[in-house]
Amino acid sequence: MADLKTAIIGCGRIGFLLEEDPLRNKPCTHFGGLKAAGLKVTCACDINENRLNYFSAKTGLPSESAYSSFKKMFQEHKFDIVTIATWTESHTDIALEAVNSGTKAVILEKPLSHSLKSAKTLMDAAAANGCNIFVNHERRYDHRYRK
Repeated sequence: MADLKTAIIGCGRIGFLLEEDPLRNKPCTHFGGLKAAGLKVTCACDINENRLNYFSAKTGLPSESAYSSFKKMFQEHKFDIVTIATWTESHTDIALEAVNSGTKAVILEKPLSHSLKSAKTLMDAAAANGCNIFVNHERRYDHRYRK
């Protein structure tokens, strides 16, 4: 699995930063989940340059693999897995770009989309392109997580 190409879009709180919180059970972010699954992030994207640079410095991601534009990142790379940890209103546009670029699996922070119409558009595109969509959800009340 180490050779899978993975990208994280959104290097903020739920994407990465909460992993540094000593009071949280780990993994607690999209980055932490990828790492716990034995996957290495090969590219990252965030519109906040300081946050992107911080992510790159802390994870050892080369600067040429860090993007402020998800469209440019998808033009230059093909991914097996893309995880999206951005604000809800941006989910559909980013996920559609991932799906239409040939990504095999997209992991989205909840909720899937900001409307049922855009959610259906995304799911139809995923089905047409053979892409699996997974939605991250709260684990706090899951008995396995609490244990």
